[in-house]
Amino acid sequence: MKCSDKMEARNMLQSKLLIAEKQVAEGAELIEHDQVIATMRRKMIAAKK
Repeated sequence: MKCSDKMEARNMLQSKLLIAEKQVAEGAELIEHDQVIATMRRKMIAAKK
């Protein structure tokens, strides 16, 4: 993984965390852990195809 790829991944993660913090501050319901993991697995499997 190149440095630029790592930086891009870090920026994407930070962006998602900021969005999640805003949603929680606004009172949005949290997603169950199992649902998050299942979504991540589906995306990882789809990316491999």
